Amino acid sequence: SVMIIILTFFVRFITDMEEEYSFVSLCEEVDDLSQDMQIYAKNDREQLEILSTLISGYDDPASPELWRLLSSYDSIGMASDIALLLPDNTVITGSGQRIDAEGKISFEKESALGAHISNRETSLTDEEEYVVRHYVPVIKDGVTTAMLYGVIELKRLPEEIKANPYGGKSAIYMIEGNSGDFL
Repeated sequence: SVMIIILTFFVRFITDMEEEYSFVSLCEEVDDLSQDMQIYAKNDREQLEILSTLISGYDDPASPELWRLLSSYDSIGMASDIALLLPDNTVITGSGQRIDAEGKISFEKESALGAHISNRETSLTDEEEYVVRHYVPVIKDGVTTAMLYGVIELKRLPEEIKANPYGGKSAIYMIEGNSGDFL
């Protein structure tokens, strides 16, 4: 009976140690992923700001010459496409297509926020697809003339994140902090 008590004690002790190790390991993996996501977002913003400066040098943001140049950027970091939101709520996509975004995206609202990443939203071209938009202002003579944004397709985000926690034997779920929605 003393042997059973000792054995039970050691089994419980080892189980507690393994559980504690699992939580420590999980916290480390989450911290690493968080740091990686912050680096990806910072790098994306820097690239978008460079393009924004380039765009501000053009009198017409819809210039075919400008969009031929911009179309050479097939992706920016996590973003699969870039687009330009104009003051009349028209969006010019990376392929040069014009979309009336009235009621879906507001230039007034987005420009008031400055450089930012949106909450989860639906795509302008596919209502079934969720995206996140990474905005930076296009400023000319001290005035925001447009909002450049990178489109991050949430269905492609796992491919873009180079995380492999627990040797690939885990799942990563990202939750939007403002709404609690799963990304």
